[in-house]
Amino acid sequence: MYESWQRCQEQSIHPLSNRTAITLSREEIEAFWQGDSLQRILKPLLLKLKDASMDSGHLVTFCNAAGNIVHLDGDLSLMLKAEDMNFVLGSSWAENRAGTNAIGTSLVTGSPVQVFAAEHFCQEVQKWTCSAAPIRDPATRDILGVFNLTGLWRVYHPHSLSAVISARQTVESCLRNQLEQERFRLTERFSQLVSSVVGSPFLVLDRGGKVINASNMLYEQGWIDNQQNLIGAPPNVRVERAGSDRRQAADDSRFFAGRL
Repeated sequence: MYESWQRCQEQSIHPLSNRTAITLSREEIEAFWQGDSLQRILKPLLLKLKDASMDSGHLVTFCNAAGNIVHLDGDLSLMLKAEDMNFVLGSSWAENRAGTNAIGTSLVTGSPVQVFAAEHFCQEVQKWTCSAAPIRDPATRDILGVFNLTGLWRVYHPHSLSAVISARQTVESCLRNQLEQERFRLTERFSQLVSSVVGSPFLVLDRGGKVINASNMLYEQGWIDNQQNLIGAPPNVRVERAGSDRRQAADDSRFFAGRL
């Protein structure tokens, strides 16, 4: 936590600050869930975490990639206690707003984090212990959101960190399966293009910009490296990628072709 405390001092976070800011409205939270294709995977997992956390005295939280709470559930009395530090829907737990905490620090490090009691930078939050694990898109490696379990430090449970890590692994496994299906469709599309257009080189890229298939001449000319990255091409090349949106990329074949 030393590096996190250093960052907090550099960003002039006041250790006696007792309430983080609310940065999302109810309407913005609803829009997040309506527009995010992860919800079909997340909702059952969040319910499962709630069932497990009710007995251990923890609140179940999911935050977006900016560290804003977009889901909060658990025991009502515990939720009321958490309001003292503005641990509510729409509040920001990014490290540069709320100091060292599992949500914000996991976003900075990109790794699962457990922050126990006095390890928190801000005094008000030191009554609590939290465990968080960020989810990454397997194609782009972007962080999509964060699972978090928060409880009073006296009811610290040794398995809270493993619970959020397990939830993260489940989501990322589903996303990898989706990505493989997208890549399979890209391969099919590439085969159609190669067979229908003679003498014209093609390549197809997934959402993360990785080359899935390409004409041999593109490899021979050194335009694709050993990690399947497109590293160069003639100035007149036009490349289209698979859709950047996960749901769009999975459902819409219009995005699967790139032609040189």
